[in-house]
Amino acid sequence: MLYTSFNSPRLPNFHYGDDCSMSDSSLALEGPAAFFECGDDTQLREVRIIVRGSGKLRIGVGCELRGTIIVDDKSEIVIGDGLICNDLCKFHASDGTRIEIGNDCLFANVAIYSSDMHGIFSVEDGRRINTSADVAIDARVWIARDAVILKGTKIGADSVVAAGAVVGKRFSEANCLIGGAPAKLLRAGIRWDRAMDAHHKLQLPVTFSAARFKSRARRFDHVYVLSHGMPLLHLYPDANTYNVYLFYYTARSLFDLHFKNEDVRAIDYAGQSVTLDLLHDVMQHCYLTSAKRNTACGAYLLAAKVKLEMADTHALHVELMAATEHAAKRIRGLLGMKADFLFSASEIAPK
Repeated sequence: MLYTSFNSPRLPNFHYGDDCSMSDSSLALEGPAAFFECGDDTQLREVRIIVRGSGKLRIGVGCELRGTIIVDDKSEIVIGDGLICNDLCKFHASDGTRIEIGNDCLFANVAIYSSDMHGIFSVEDGRRINTSADVAIDARVWIARDAVILKGTKIGADSVVAAGAVVGKRFSEANCLIGGAPAKLLRAGIRWDRAMDAHHKLQLPVTFSAARFKSRARRFDHVYVLSHGMPLLHLYPDANTYNVYLFYYTARSLFDLHFKNEDVRAIDYAGQSVTLDLLHDVMQHCYLTSAKRNTACGAYLLAAKVKLEMADTHALHVELMAATEHAAKRIRGLLGMKADFLFSASEIAPK
């Protein structure tokens, strides 16, 4: 069966989540037992996918894939949440093997093979000597341009594979810089981030899926957001432009669920004291870290300032009204009647 969009009916062996898209791509399930699934918000861009026989391809939430993916009979590829392929990649699982890629990885034009695709045999006894083997890449691994990952490879979490590396053995330790052909350990005790800051303090738990958290937050799944965000909320002072979403969405869920009532100034959440003052500080940090581009965050910050009766409320309101009409709608939703007073006071009415 050949698919070129996600407009086809979901079937037991062909399942996709909400808000997925496919452009300039094709997906071929060659055999009644071939299996494909992908999670919410995944985008296939210039991707050719072939799943043969009883092969299985599982893709997580919020991925952006480019290139070629081939899964042969009795083999499997599992791609975690949030894999971003910035260029055309090639993944090929064959000979009954499995390729597994962890959450929130970043790839350039990477090639991953779990098999040599052709047999090499001993002249003496005819025995095959190039056995295929699984490939495992843990969470948050950055693999740079023209790297090749071969059968039997293991790469630990939060590691970096340098451009042009040829990796064919196990590097199980996390936080490693790997490079060369054949690859070797270049440096231990490193971590990477999309931000090019002079310093980087915040490191989220390896079990945290950034892509899934964002996906659930965009759907206002407050229960999921708070269960994963609250244990990390105290880290908000170390946020940068790439991870500030975590603290904004967590504070937003707290506000929406617990602080819209005018009389609420503090709550106990799972044994953790949360005050309106704390939400104000988190929202302010997030708004400033976004260079004031996140006007939705600015609206929540304004709501907190109004409830706390802070002196700089009017100035922030004027700033937000000048930025976007969307901010006005958000403020009305958060403040109700008090929003009318603010609009009147600033002499700026929403359109």
